[in-house]
Amino acid sequence: MLDFRRQMIGLFVIVGFVSIQGCATTREFDTAKAEIVKIEEVERMSGKAEMTYQAGQYQKSKKMWEQIIELDPTNVRALYRLGNTNFRLGDVEQARDYYEQTVEISPRYAKAHYNLAVINLVLAGQHFQFYSATTDPTTDLGNVTEILGEISRFKAAQNKAKPTRLERLAEQLSGKI
Repeated sequence: MLDFRRQMIGLFVIVGFVSIQGCATTREFDTAKAEIVKIEEVERMSGKAEMTYQAGQYQKSKKMWEQIIELDPTNVRALYRLGNTNFRLGDVEQARDYYEQTVEISPRYAKAHYNLAVINLVLAGQHFQFYSATTDPTTDLGNVTEILGEISRFKAAQNKAKPTRLERLAEQLSGKI
């Protein structure tokens, strides 16, 4: 939402400046108007895509976020959500690509960095499993087993679903009845 507001403010400043200068051509005005329409469409689509994501409709959400990226290839929110959506759909490599794009555009996006680190940890675990399965049977795998155990504990802790606000409310209401 903050990006949208910044874009709108920037656009109004540009349109106002060009208008004040008296040199705004019809073409420049039409370009600015088209940009406003695009920003509004991206914002409208983002709201719908977010609702489908929150509802757990990840395949539908993915398609919607991809449409947003077609309109605005540097939309950080859409790139981040595509990372989340692909991760939830099991496409870890694609999720990693979207998180990398997110942090490339917005280097201070902490959640994207965290998710990227989690993905790299999951992938490292897979490589350790492949190593264990393909190495010489006499090789001491104590360190690898220990690392895999830590990764498994981390993943298990991440998978513990936190109750949603609706679930917490239902719990509160059921306790009062």
